[in-house]
Amino acid sequence: MENNISNLKDILINKKLKISIPIIQRDYAQGRKDVASIRGKFLDEIFNRLDNDENLFLDFVYGSIEGDKFIPIDGQQRLTTLFLLHLYFAKKERKDCEYLKGFTYETRSSSREFCEKLVYADIDFNKDEISLAIKNYSWFMPFWENDPTVKSMLVMIDAIHDKFKNFTFYDRLENIKFSFLELKEFGLTDDLYIKMNARGKPLSEFENFKAEFEKELPQEIKAKLDNEWLDLFWGLKDSDNESVDLSSVDKRYMAFFDGVASNFAVLNLKDTKEAKDFDFDELDMLDTLEFFSSNKNNVNNVIKILDELCEVSNYELLKNFTGSSKDVTYETRANFFALSMFLINFGAQKLGENFYKEYERITSNVARDFNIDSISNLKQTFEFINEICEKCENEDIFKLLEGFEDKQPKSFKTIEFYKWQEKKKLKLMQSDTRWIDAISEVEKQDKYLGSNLTFLIDFAENDVEKFKKYHEKFYDIFQEGKESFLFQRALLTKGDYLVERGYGYGGEYFSFCNFNNNPRDKDDNWRSLFFNKEKSQILKELLEDERNLEKTIDDFDKTDWRYYFIKYPQILKYCRNFFIQKNEEMIRVLTKSLSSSKQVEYYSYALCIKLREDLKLSKEKIKYEAVNSSAKNPFISMGGKNIRFIKNDDGKYFWMIDEEQIGEVFDLNLPEQDPLQSIIDKAFEIAKSINNGTI
Repeated sequence: MENNISNLKDILINKKLKISIPIIQRDYAQGRKDVASIRGKFLDEIFNRLDNDENLFLDFVYGSIEGDKFIPIDGQQRLTTLFLLHLYFAKKERKDCEYLKGFTYETRSSSREFCEKLVYADIDFNKDEISLAIKNYSWFMPFWENDPTVKSMLVMIDAIHDKFKNFTFYDRLENIKFSFLELKEFGLTDDLYIKMNARGKPLSEFENFKAEFEKELPQEIKAKLDNEWLDLFWGLKDSDNESVDLSSVDKRYMAFFDGVASNFAVLNLKDTKEAKDFDFDELDMLDTLEFFSSNKNNVNNVIKILDELCEVSNYELLKNFTGSSKDVTYETRANFFALSMFLINFGAQKLGENFYKEYERITSNVARDFNIDSISNLKQTFEFINEICEKCENEDIFKLLEGFEDKQPKSFKTIEFYKWQEKKKLKLMQSDTRWIDAISEVEKQDKYLGSNLTFLIDFAENDVEKFKKYHEKFYDIFQEGKESFLFQRALLTKGDYLVERGYGYGGEYFSFCNFNNNPRDKDDNWRSLFFNKEKSQILKELLEDERNLEKTIDDFDKTDWRYYFIKYPQILKYCRNFFIQKNEEMIRVLTKSLSSSKQVEYYSYALCIKLREDLKLSKEKIKYEAVNSSAKNPFISMGGKNIRFIKNDDGKYFWMIDEEQIGEVFDLNLPEQDPLQSIIDKAFEIAKSINNGTI
């Protein structure tokens, strides 16, 4: 490996090398609009050195030489900025810049072509924004603005012009130097970074970050980066068998700074458009540096968090928060933000006190149960946590009672609902200390309900002992006999609890509700029942029924549309996603949530089950032909006959055996009318003929 001090002109002119940014490199980033303070500080440093005619050393530039090309592996960002500086001063001072055509990008053809055109362009330096003039030239292709490197270069050109427009520094540019390292023993491969790290040569991403971040730290704090703070990240491993090395520690250390910066970036988003455009995966080290360099308070906050974390033993949360970015859930982000804000505002010494227990209970409730399925909802969660810290600055959790609404919000899917719900529980705790343990124990025990307990509190009319009894009954029966759908069937005996799920071709969708344990499914299913004032009374009636679920089901004898769902669990088993579609009195039982999914007609399917059970006939002898469209009619097929339940063009309902109408037209709206009665005798006659072998 050869090392010598060089500058841009020396490489391009004296060494007669072209500089080619390879495909594996990322786009030019120093000109990105979101790293303005980093760009500003870099240009300030360059200006001060050039203005005083001093040397500026830009560290190492690594790369391979292939023929007459130098292919940088580390240093692309600095080299690109130097290219733009040389171009700017050469053009402005009318110097020969032919040598700059030796600088090119291989990442995209648009980047390469833009660099070529710039070298030969006539630039008007009388404009305030040179980029606008460049974009108006005939040679500038509009689609180049979609190239991140071109966009970034245009921003940097304007920044250079704004800083240097009154100065002529071309002859001093050779003062900007770097160590030029040729990596002879390595070919240009994708694993070059790994090989180089193994040899201990180029800096890791975290080491590069640390070198810049240290500049933001007071002298007495810098040592903590390699001592107390570093110790936090040793021992964080994904399994007992995983060894810990400096590389994995560096990754978690970097992930910590990225995570803190991105969390606060979410908190500071201005509007829904910014929230919609925000993407954690698009953030990089420069964004993190920009966050800390743009505001001294951000540096002070992360110092406080790290100092206080040294007193905390919550390694599991720190490990989850510093894992791979794609594996860090919104819930984990919210919980770590809550811990961070507590450490900043109150300190680790308060973690053992009752105030923190209530703070953690409330913040973890919201992080777990509020449906944080978007950056916008994550921001609302962070704002709620921030609001708690502001309201409770004197460490009194009951201060929250002074701010949040007393009236229940219309929608239970909003952050305002969770504020109201926590306030309601706090008021009970304040009025009667028995509520503290009652609520805390249920929230810990019941993984499905979690913090969503106010419907049970309402059932109990704010009586703590009644609340305990209601929850005990609910907890016992909610997921009892899931394989035979006991809870759903027993609940249906008390009334039509089904949750509306919108319209589609063929009718309105309803759900029997699934038991999936994520916030989105909970919102769309059981929570839609729990927080519906009318339908929740159906649940209350079931909770007050002394009979067990099976007895409740067995005793049901009303022959309205609910009857066969209650009596035949096979129907709900077919209805794998618990969706049906109703068009007036016609009911389709769906395997999925779309009308184009595989489906059966409810009454004919119930008839099929009844025939098979009563006559002990196999599925081969009595077949049911499902369909995949609400426009088609499913049917029973047995003994060469097809039996359908249909609605004709006049809106009348009746049975058909092949093309023959069976029985009288009947009205499903009449009470106690069983639709199967008009077909059952004929159907049994056909089925018995199969059993006797006469068909």
